[in-house]
Amino acid sequence: MKKYLLAIKSKKGFSLVEMLIYMGLFSIILTSLMQLFGSILDVKFESEATSAVTQDGRYIISRLTYDIHQADLIDSPSLGNQAPTLHITGSGMDYTYSLDGDNNLQISDNLASPTTVNQLNSADTTVSNLSFTTLGNTTGKKTVQVSLDVKSKVLRRGENQIETFKTTIGTRQ
Repeated sequence: MKKYLLAIKSKKGFSLVEMLIYMGLFSIILTSLMQLFGSILDVKFESEATSAVTQDGRYIISRLTYDIHQADLIDSPSLGNQAPTLHITGSGMDYTYSLDGDNNLQISDNLASPTTVNQLNSADTTVSNLSFTTLGNTTGKKTVQVSLDVKSKVLRRGENQIETFKTTIGTRQ
């Protein structure tokens, strides 16, 4: 009888029932952790998309404000008209703002040889519905009404983050 009890006590390992319980609990915990990780990633991507749109929009408006304040002349669009491009000139500056084929807002420095073109929005966003409207009168200070949509390339809950920026900027003269 002692030999038989020793044989039972020396048996090592898990029974099939113990393994099934362990695997069931492990799969529940693993599924919960994966859902939590997925939610954290969704919040991260949503935050990055919102941040990219806001930062790019503010930068574009700031750059336009600075350049238009420095400009002596708004060449295009003509007074009272609306156009998708803006051409301004001043002492030491000749800039054209326009969209390229990939919906990136570009600024062309026409005085540089060769003409240099820089993209104003980041690689995470695109710009659409860009319009410039020149306001004012022929003898007074000219202003430009700017309207544009900045859209994230990252999907946020199945949609892209879009923000519309609209402002009016006047020349100093």
